[in-house]
Amino acid sequence: CVARDTAVASISSSLSLNIKSSDADKSLCQGEKLTLSEPNFKASDGYTFSWQNGAASTEHFETNTAGKYTLLIEKNGCKGSAEIDITVNALPTIVLPDNLNICNGDSIAINASVENNVALLWNTGNTSTSIFAKNEGKYSVLATNNITQCSQRDSTNISINPLPNFHFTNDTLVACNGDAIKLEATPILNNSNYLWSNGATSTQNSTTTAGIFWLQVTNPLTQCFHRDTVFADFTTIPEVHLGSDTTICEKGLDLSVANPNKSAYSYLWSTKQSSRSIYVTTEGSYFVKVSLGTCSAADTIVVKVKSTPQSTLKNSDLGDITPCFEMERNHILVANDDPSLNYTWFINDELSIEKSNSIAVFRAGKYEVFISNGICPMVKDNIKIRSFCPTNFYVPNAMIYGRSGENGSFKVYGNVPSDQYSLLVFNRWGELIFESYNPNDVWNGTYNGQQVQQDVYVWKITYLENKISGHQMLTSKIGHVTVLND
Repeated sequence: CVARDTAVASISSSLSLNIKSSDADKSLCQGEKLTLSEPNFKASDGYTFSWQNGAASTEHFETNTAGKYTLLIEKNGCKGSAEIDITVNALPTIVLPDNLNICNGDSIAINASVENNVALLWNTGNTSTSIFAKNEGKYSVLATNNITQCSQRDSTNISINPLPNFHFTNDTLVACNGDAIKLEATPILNNSNYLWSNGATSTQNSTTTAGIFWLQVTNPLTQCFHRDTVFADFTTIPEVHLGSDTTICEKGLDLSVANPNKSAYSYLWSTKQSSRSIYVTTEGSYFVKVSLGTCSAADTIVVKVKSTPQSTLKNSDLGDITPCFEMERNHILVANDDPSLNYTWFINDELSIEKSNSIAVFRAGKYEVFISNGICPMVKDNIKIRSFCPTNFYVPNAMIYGRSGENGSFKVYGNVPSDQYSLLVFNRWGELIFESYNPNDVWNGTYNGQQVQQDVYVWKITYLENKISGHQMLTSKIGHVTVLND
């Protein structure tokens, strides 16, 4: 038996190659690797590979360099070759600043410097050319060329420097007007630069005016600074004035602080009272302290007490006796023993010129006095003084006719009222030889123009006699007078 088969043998003198790149556009970015291969031939099928004239004999060839690459494949004398051009694209240029230092609480702009047609993507998600950062850490940005899609990343680190740690103990400082407020922050930081709002550079400061003051302390190494503020205020010192030292009457006095009645004020008197005013009735030195917060002022007043003057008119003897002012001129009324008081006298409601504590009494009537010490209410007192002059007279018991002077006549001496007055002279035979109805008349020892003889003559005087009761009674007296010849 015979069988037959047929085969067709094809002989080719060259192999047809097609080099493939792992990147379809046959380009790579700087720093990347590209894999070249011929997918239609396998070493397992007996093919041998030669890249770049024997530089490599593997099915795949890696490169990161631009240029023309050749491949030779051979099997049983059949050969084939191919070549491919590879392009290497430069990475986009991106520059971030060196590591940055910022002060706590500050922020900083991180700027990325790139060419055109480059897109940015920060690790914060931002896509702008600059971002603001305030937190410590690493900040990176990816720059991608929009044409080649090549990318490059850069990064920077931000470190945060602490601020100088100080503060004012109180936000508000209060002092009294006229005092100075000490401005000082704690703690005091060595090796630091101090600057106050008023230009001072010392660690401590002071002010005598109200306002807002700040202190800035800077670390000279990091240039980080911290500023704190304090308000200085001044309290008005209370104005305390009790007035000048004074003298009061025994009835008392209201002592009051002469200032606005602010509810914030507190008062403390030397009497331990805490009201704005007190009532005093005794002599002494009185002290008050007025406070407004920590500010205070004080004043002292000396108070003297005068008693209401007392009148002694009612104690005068002239209230009990009835002097005869026609005969007595030495009566004195004393209103008070103190001559330093002020006295105003009235006699029968008429103002007297007398200003002393006593007055001479020359006549009957109402004597009134007003006494004042300039402090207490004026004291008024009066006394009514009566005058009683008893009818008191005398007549001589002898006269010398022709003698000049008193011995040469006969008359009545004394205070005989003229009303109903009569003087009768009789000789021894009862004959009326002289009569008069005026107590001032004089008998010169004549009768009918002739000298009477030397003898004893009888006289009779009729008059109104004053009684202490104030009445008068008609009375007669009889006596004798001897007429002698010179």
